[in-house]
Formats: sequence, C-alpha cells, structure tokens
Amino acid sequence: MKACSNVTDDHRKRITYILYVVGFLDFLGVAMVVPLIPRHTKELGTSPTVIGLIGSLYGGIQLFTGPILGKWSDVVGRRWSLLWCFSFSAVGYAVLGFSATLSVLVIARFILGLFKHTMSLGKAYMADITPKEERPAVYGRLNSISGLGFIIGPTLGGHIAETEDGFNSVCLLAAIMFFISYVITWYCITPVEPDNITRTESEGRFVLEDLNLNPFTFFKTFRHILVGQYDLFIIKFLMGFAVLVYRSNFSLMLEHEYGTGPKMNGYIISFGSAAGVISGMLVGKVIEIYKHEGKVLLHASILQFIVILALTFAPNMWVVMFLQAPLSFANALSRVTCADLSIRRGRATEVGAVIGLSQSVMSFARMITPAIGGVISEFSYHGPCILAAFFALSGIFTLIIFPQDEAVLKKKIN
Repeated sequence: MKACSNVTDDHRKRITYILYVVGFLDFLGVAMVVPLIPRHTKELGTSPTVIGLIGSLYGGIQLFTGPILGKWSDVVGRRWSLLWCFSFSAVGYAVLGFSATLSVLVIARFILGLFKHTMSLGKAYMADITPKEERPAVYGRLNSISGLGFIIGPTLGGHIAETEDGFNSVCLLAAIMFFISYVITWYCITPVEPDNITRTESEGRFVLEDLNLNPFTFFKTFRHILVGQYDLFIIKFLMGFAVLVYRSNFSLMLEHEYGTGPKMNGYIISFGSAAGVISGMLVGKVIEIYKHEGKVLLHASILQFIVILALTFAPNMWVVMFLQAPLSFANALSRVTCADLSIRRGRATEVGAVIGLSQSVMSFARMITPAIGGVISEFSYHGPCILAAFFALSGIFTLIIFPQDEAVLKKKIN
C-alpha cells in the first residue's frame, strides 16, 4: 500500500512525530502502573492464581475488542477512534486508582480491556500515511520512542508507589497522560483517508451490522484474514506468549527469589526498556542489512530462546538485569517484522482490521499467560520462565515449517 498522495511529506512527518509523542505518553502511563498491579492486588488479600486471573480478564476482553475497534477505525477513521480510546483509557486508570476493593479493580481492568487499543490504532494511522519501504524504520522508531516510557515509567511509578496513597497517585498520573494524549490528538492530528480505497457495501454497513460480539459473526467477518495469515499469527502468538508468560509475575519473582522491592524492580524493568529503545532504533537498519524480514524473524526467535533459557538459570538479579538487553532486542525485531508482514499480506481497506486481529493474537496470549503464570508460580517462581523457553523453542520450529520468505509472501498475497 502506498502512502496517501494527498498528504505532503511535511504533513506526514508532522503527524508521525505527533504519534511518536502520543506513543511515549501512552507507554509512560502504562509502565508506571502495570508493574504495581500484582502487588496492589496482593495487598487486597488475593493469591497468585487470582492475580493471574484478573490479569487474564484484560487480555480476554481485548481478544474480541481489538479487531472490532480496528475494523471500526477503517470505517469511521483513525482520529475519532483514537479520541474515544484515549478518553475511556483515562477513565479506566482513574477508576483503577480508587480500587480499594477487588470489584472496583475488576471494573477498571474491564474498561481498559475495552478501550486500551491506542497503540494499535496509532500504528494503523502510520500505515495509512507511510510508504511501505519506510514502514519498518518508522515502526522501529515508534517502538523506541514509546519505549522511553518504559524506561521512565517503572522507576517513576516505583518511587511514587512507596509514598502514602502511592498507587492511587500513580494511576491518576497515568490518567492525566491519556487525557493529554486526547488533547494532542484533538488539536494536532487531522483525519486522513488512504488513496484508492473503495469500500465495499458490507464495510459501509459495518457499524450497524457487524459491530457485535457474536462469535460466529466475528469469525465470519475476519475469516479471510485469519485464513490468509494463520501461520504468521501462530508465530506471533508463540513468540509473544514466551515473553508474556516470563513477565507475567516478573515483579513477584524478583521479590521472592532475589529480595528486591518496588524501586529495584523499577530499575531492572527500566534497564530492559532502555535496551528496547536502542533496539527499536536499530530495527530498520537491521532489516535493511538483511533485506529479508523472514530471516530477521527467525534469528530473533532463536535469540529469544537462548536468552530465556539463560534467564531460567540466572544465579542473581544482576544477571537477570543484563539479560534484559538481548531479550528486548529480540522482542523489538519480532514485533516490527510481524507487524509489517501482516500489513503487507492484508488488503489496503483493512489495515485497521489486520492490526486489530494481530493485536487479538497478543490479547489471547495476555488473557491466558497471567492465569497460567499465576498457577505455575504457586509451585515455583521460575516455572513461568521454563514454560517461556518451551514456547520460544516452538516458535523456532514453526518458523522452520512456515518460512516467511518472499516467495511464500508473494504467493499468499496473490
């Protein structure tokens, strides 16, 4: 898909930079809160299994709402979709800040599960305005700049959390971040329609007919995308599951095995995020050197497996901290290559739907990994890491069975 010819280079760059800023604020707000949720939930008197189940609620809701909101954005436009998601995400984090009971916490996670699709919608907007040859580099920079939020967020959130009513303050600050993003989007981002897009009659009626959670209608609406990209979705799930299950109870594992606290956990997570920022900046150059996204994805999966295996036997927290760098590098490579391959294999009218379905793959992983990680952690806090290594290895074998080379890509597109 070409970039919109009705968007000048200066306009496209301005929108891209604005989306970088919005992505940074998005990740900053999330990174301040997410590492604190397991600890806050535990303080409400729950077990690791319940903590995992509550985490699964978020992913379970996003499993269905991701493709629906993505498809909706294809119809009504990216800007309005972003505005709705930013506003309700701000509400969700504000409610989370006042979650003195488990029921209120569940309500907050439910709201966020419905509407926290801001990054995927931002990527869809970028896909509309960015030439395909520039897309990996643009996505890499987006991941890097937004990843800065994961450097600052955990440390900032950890420090604030140790003050009186710290969790409440952190959540309200995150809500402010999303409100600021809403204001920026309202005043600085203009609607853009990709060129040569002829919407089908069914797409024109989508809002009235297809916007429902009936599973049969859901799969019928997105069937051709699922059929055309099932192999890539499987690969994305396996690699994503490996990272997510490893991180599912990461903070609790650090506290139990190495005696760390919120501040030290924040430093460790921030170090990994810093490595992710640097990695994201290098993704475009790495793909340019390889000239083959399939090989990049395969080598990233191999690196992921080796690092997770090493993390399983890490003797101290300093080794754990050091290994966050190569893990972040592998994750950055796989995220960008999977996203770009999915868009290239989809239709120009369905960028939002493709990204939404891709997001749903990760949402499914997010739905099951907290529960699985919580149950395994009842027996051993290193259990999630062992399971992660198994899934990373499965990702390697799947890439060997379904190679993502150019010949296969062209065949699937045609």
